[in-house]
Amino acid sequence: MFNGFSGQIYFPDLLPLCYNAFWTSWPCIFNYSIEKDVDEKIALKNPKLYNAGQKGFYFNMKNFWIWISFAFIHGFLLFFCLSYGIAIPIASSGRFFDHWLISTLSFSCIISVVTLKIFVDAMYWNIFNM
Repeated sequence: MFNGFSGQIYFPDLLPLCYNAFWTSWPCIFNYSIEKDVDEKIALKNPKLYNAGQKGFYFNMKNFWIWISFAFIHGFLLFFCLSYGIAIPIASSGRFFDHWLISTLSFSCIISVVTLKIFVDAMYWNIFNM
């Protein structure tokens, strides 16, 4: 139904293949490798800094389902509202936009939202991740 009345898949083969390997892994690795809010010596002297992780404050079922619900909301908004709400209207010539344009636009928006969520989640900002 969403493939432009053709037998094509929605995304080209290479885009989902590189999704985890390139477009979402490298921003995470780069951003979180330079994130540092407390010096190493201070962190070793104050074990209370680790209490939030030991008590499961950041990684629990409530936070898991919050992130899953955000993923469904963002996916719904990007797929239906942006890709098919804005880009699918009939062009001035009376033809639909082509399938490649719609799928690439949708995938580019997904990558942009994931990258923005990574940067919003960052706690420490410096010159390298701005």
